Amino acid sequence: MKRLEAIRASCVTIPTAGLLAVGFATAVPSVSSASASPQSTPAGSVDATSCYPLTDGGNCYEPGEFCRKATAGVTGVAGDGESIVCETNDGLRWEPTSGGGGSAPPPPTSPSVPTPAPVPTPAAPPTPQFTGMASTPTGNGYWLVTSDGRVSAHGNAAALGTMSGRPLNAPINHIVASADGGGYWLVAADGGTFAFGDAGFFGSMGGKPLNAPVVDIAPTSDGQGYWLVGADGGIFAFGDAYFAGSMGGHPLNAPVVGIAADYSSGGYWEVATDGGIFAFTAPFYGSMGGQPLNRPIVGMTPTADDLGYWFVASDGGLFSFGDAGFYGSEGAGPLAAPIVGMATDRSTGGYWMLSADGTVYAFHATNFGSA
Repeated sequence: MKRLEAIRASCVTIPTAGLLAVGFATAVPSVSSASASPQSTPAGSVDATSCYPLTDGGNCYEPGEFCRKATAGVTGVAGDGESIVCETNDGLRWEPTSGGGGSAPPPPTSPSVPTPAPVPTPAAPPTPQFTGMASTPTGNGYWLVTSDGRVSAHGNAAALGTMSGRPLNAPINHIVASADGGGYWLVAADGGTFAFGDAGFFGSMGGKPLNAPVVDIAPTSDGQGYWLVGADGGIFAFGDAYFAGSMGGHPLNAPVVGIAADYSSGGYWEVATDGGIFAFTAPFYGSMGGQPLNRPIVGMTPTADDLGYWFVASDGGLFSFGDAGFYGSEGAGPLAAPIVGMATDRSTGGYWMLSADGTVYAFHATNFGSA
């Protein structure tokens, strides 16, 4: 009994009002009027608007994670917005940049590809210029030749062959006809000689050492030989051509540019660019050596009877000596291209001039056309 009373005495009487208050307090939870705070994004989740680059699984990288070798040195943004860089730290890892957080660096861009420089269009090869002409024995036609060996036939001149399209070691400088007009020779600056038609080959200086380039060729009267002349005045005789002397080894005021055969004596003349004439077993009819010239002399041709000769300058000026008649020139008029040579019309006693562009000028001679 005493124990039961003690237990009753320890009990506390709770007022009814208190029970009601407690009941209301536990039954109605308090609700805040403030808006709910946003939920934070778990670390490592993808936020495509803020982090880059992404892992193979499509997630953001975090500092300390390994990075690919291909991204070494590349900067990016971690999932928490921190700027990171792929650098060596116990392997390649994404590490915070020295600047720490802050605004993210701009996304990486592809390296700029330099614009390739335009490839220049190869320049077209220069058009071969005409370098010489030769007339037929009847005066009813002529041949023209270019530096690459192309032969252009006019009038009764027959096309007998060409060096065009064939390999040449040096440019062609001149052309001369055989005695009957059934052939012709071309001569190159290295002394190479090329025979066509009934023109015989009697030798050349091709492949041999020269002190100066070969500039012209002249055939003998029977066509069984020819002479070559160098710019230094040196003479090279082939076939039945007789060596009567030369200016090779002698001082010259100007280089030699042409040769013409004197069929009456078997000799020849050399002409220099200053108009100087050098006669070898051939009569001397005069020259322009020591006299003023507007332009250099570029070639000469004898009269049909070999009792005179003409020579022509690059401006078309003509100089006649002996029984050579003066029938006009191009010296007073403008030329589209310089004169490079001339030939005799044996039927009329006149002459033709040839310019580097293939234009033929006729004086007391029939013009059979230009190239």
